[in-house]
Amino acid sequence: MSQSKAETELQKFFQGLGKGGYKEYANSKPAKAVRDISTPLAVNMLRQMGLDEKTTTPFNLLDSGAGSGVVTAVLQETIQPTVLSQSKIISGDIGEHMVEMVKSRIVEENWVNAVAQVIDAQKIPVESETFTHVTSNISFHVVPDSEGALNECIRVLKPGGILGFTTWHRNGAGWVPDIEGAFKSFPFDAPFDMKMQTTRWGEWSDVNWIRRTLVGKGLQDVDVAVSSHLSHVNSAAEFVDSIPGMIEVVMKATWTEELIAAHPIDEVKKLVAAHLEKKYEGQGWDLTWTSIIASGRKP
Repeated sequence: MSQSKAETELQKFFQGLGKGGYKEYANSKPAKAVRDISTPLAVNMLRQMGLDEKTTTPFNLLDSGAGSGVVTAVLQETIQPTVLSQSKIISGDIGEHMVEMVKSRIVEENWVNAVAQVIDAQKIPVESETFTHVTSNISFHVVPDSEGALNECIRVLKPGGILGFTTWHRNGAGWVPDIEGAFKSFPFDAPFDMKMQTTRWGEWSDVNWIRRTLVGKGLQDVDVAVSSHLSHVNSAAEFVDSIPGMIEVVMKATWTEELIAAHPIDEVKKLVAAHLEKKYEGQGWDLTWTSIIASGRKP
């Protein structure tokens, strides 16, 4: 089954993050926004897996679809140094530019026993039963073969190993209501249709589907929870600067070429900012992010 235009454009967006230069992207407003949004998810996921400041047992962890290394950063900040010194963390991502970014962070931030590698989540190049823990933070719903990626995560876990991951709840992406509302306010017809899942398999925004799937894959002690957190936006201009790529994704996915030519991205960004400036009376506001946090143990 072929992908919809929306799915294709969203996947292009995720695959292209950082391609303009990982150092430039690492210090950009969009990169900071991603870290601010995904870090609370990683903290909750790792805690649910039993990895936090109270951890005393060394571990061997793979972070699949690691992006800019948020999970590794949280581990470095929360796990006791004596435990980290005996543990191993692999930050794996299919994007070479993202891997280079994490390699840079490993050196610059003095991360302990962490390495970054180019790894395809759909075909992890390691032997079965290698890791004590495998994580995937906001990733499964954008992997083309998400069932294959899930199966691989389970395959490389040792018996007794823990899988943990997060995905967006169906009402989870905090930027969507404001962008959709802005599009409706435009002085011309501006279609809006955007779903965060790009993979064709599964219902990654559905709590019950995730629970059934993990149990069906043979995992035990399955725990699936819903968590919400807020992120603050100081101004309409900051909001637009933090997500320009997502605005463009919506346009390419749902607008005709003629409509995009008539109303290019710069015009649209100004219209979005003007709408939000009026809506929030020139003040900042909070975005609500709702995620699913899931974990299970391989027997």
